[in-house]
Amino acid sequence: MKKNLWIAVVLALVLMLGACSHAAQPAGSEAAETEAPETVAPTETPAAETPAAESAMPEEEVVKLYEQKLMEIRDYIRQGDTPEEIPEGYTGIREMMIYEEPEVLLDQIGYLMKDLSGDGQLELLIGTPVEVSEDTVSNIFALYTVKDGAVQLVTEGWARNAWFLLQDGTFYNTGSNGAAYAVFGDYAISADGSKLEPKDFYFTYEKTEGNYEDIGVYHNTTGVYDKAQAELMDITPDDLWEIAESYQNNTQVLGLMSLSTLP
Repeated sequence: MKKNLWIAVVLALVLMLGACSHAAQPAGSEAAETEAPETVAPTETPAAETPAAESAMPEEEVVKLYEQKLMEIRDYIRQGDTPEEIPEGYTGIREMMIYEEPEVLLDQIGYLMKDLSGDGQLELLIGTPVEVSEDTVSNIFALYTVKDGAVQLVTEGWARNAWFLLQDGTFYNTGSNGAAYAVFGDYAISADGSKLEPKDFYFTYEKTEGNYEDIGVYHNTTGVYDKAQAELMDITPDDLWEIAESYQNNTQVLGLMSLSTLP
């Protein structure tokens, strides 16, 4: 793989989705060169007050709740339009809807129910395979869990805020909003499956505000995009791409079931 595979991931996702960026920040715009990367922190929900094993719902009930969510997603795709207001968790799907017919998307977009947190309760992944260089990886559009008898969104992804599941069960996130601003890192899912907790978080930013000739590489373990709360690393951009490549080399190809298989 090339050392700039991390960049290729973002570009491949953008190309796959018709070079579409999030509606608020068109790719290649002047704003994209000066504003922070268009990434969203994973949605957090309060941890359960009782141990997960004691509070977990029966699996058949969890599956029924997820099936309802899947049918909502299927119906949203089938409507075939692109409403201005995007439901929470649907951003990546909405991007694909701009360029593909509904029946094509129902074949391309899939789901997986799997216990990712180890609490004995299934989580729900929504995503699609995507070609990156010579490899196929599984891009995650949304991650859901069940808490208090309802489906809750843990995090969502789109072309410029992409999520992947790594071989060790952690999650790799990569984002960009212009040549000067890159973000990537890995997150562990909490014991109750309700949130993603940052482990290593890397980002680039100009060392001196407005000086794009001198870009620094920063790191923290809090997931906060703020130079004041991060360490300036003494590494080159090539070293950074090597770190990103090590993540990308460990992404899982998920065995997704197509939405078209739903009853």
